[in-house]
Amino acid sequence: MSDLLEKAYLEEDRSNDVAAKLSIFAQNAKDAQDWHCAREYFEGAIRWYKRINKEAEVHHLYVKIAETWVSEAEQRTSGDNPSNMVAGHFLECAIQTFRKIPKKERAAYKVDERLEELHKRMNHANKLALDEMQVIETPGIDISRSVDASRNRVTGRKFPEVLLAFANIYPGANVDQIRERPKKNMQHSILRHLCTSTHMTQDGRVTAKSPGFSFDNADSPETQQTIWQEMLQYYGLLISLFVHANILPGLQVINAEHRLPERTLLSLCHISHVIPSGREVLWAKGLFFGFENDFVVSTHLLIPQLEHLVRTFMKQSGFKTTTLDSMGIETENGLSTLLDYPDIEKALDKNLIFEFKALLSDAVGPNLRNKMAHGLLEADGTKSVYTIYLWWLCLRLITKSIPWKQTEIPEEKEV
Repeated sequence: MSDLLEKAYLEEDRSNDVAAKLSIFAQNAKDAQDWHCAREYFEGAIRWYKRINKEAEVHHLYVKIAETWVSEAEQRTSGDNPSNMVAGHFLECAIQTFRKIPKKERAAYKVDERLEELHKRMNHANKLALDEMQVIETPGIDISRSVDASRNRVTGRKFPEVLLAFANIYPGANVDQIRERPKKNMQHSILRHLCTSTHMTQDGRVTAKSPGFSFDNADSPETQQTIWQEMLQYYGLLISLFVHANILPGLQVINAEHRLPERTLLSLCHISHVIPSGREVLWAKGLFFGFENDFVVSTHLLIPQLEHLVRTFMKQSGFKTTTLDSMGIETENGLSTLLDYPDIEKALDKNLIFEFKALLSDAVGPNLRNKMAHGLLEADGTKSVYTIYLWWLCLRLITKSIPWKQTEIPEEKEV
């Protein structure tokens, strides 16, 4: 009856009575712990109060709705089948509802204090939810033939041929092929793409959500976001396979048969057409520590240089890479902003753009640049397949930009 009256714009002079009656129904449902029904009645009452501009009553009901989410979260952490994952989601809903109250009105309901408390409870629930997750294992892949092939590719070669063989052991990611993967997956698992997904860090923070696939509008932002996240997950599998089957076996052979001192790598960096002037020492050190299997150091050295490289290429192509604020202060844009520039393919190869996004700046991926910049990258994170691949990718960028036929660099030996 309330919905019918609302749609017909009737009984406007009795809006207050309708809202009050709905509030009573909502409170009765809340007392019966029928949380969904209670929220429906509360939201109906809010719509009627908004018709007569009773903002105070609207804010009061927002508080009541938020508290139903909190109560339901508490209910889901007790009983026979507790679920901290569900509780964390409900607490997030409570936080979002409290935020609908304007800041100037929050003091009356102590909203800020409540938000602080709920944030802590949500983070705690999400952290506990990690223990509730189960690992889904797929059949293993036999990579022994790939490992042997990678070792044979570099075994017995002299410098610099061994470096070229190692840098060309993999052609790099092909974004067009990776983009086709979600479409093929749709043929095998439609349900997986219809369902939403949540991406969480090891400390329980939610970093991204996938809205699911829409058949009605395949070009919608939500569908494109789902496809993008599927691309990143598939890319991560490719990287893991490549590192274990190709990079690490090849690196072991190189370290057993050669000694590449830092000054040799510095000579390569000076000859490379890719590395900006004045950055050769930093690139050489980053590559050197990778050959030393110290990816903690190589990661922290190379990631800032890659960001500087992107910025340099964009400036050379005529892009403006800074932002001027109202006070006349000009600041450089971060990597995430740079990689999202329209027409950035005029400055960088599209495959390289995808790899930089997937490795360095997207929250669904390893997000190496942002984690390192904000101090969130732990020691174990710098020894992952992603940091090893990133080091190899930097080596490939340099070797691909050197005119080897006109260059002769003898391998130096350390005393």
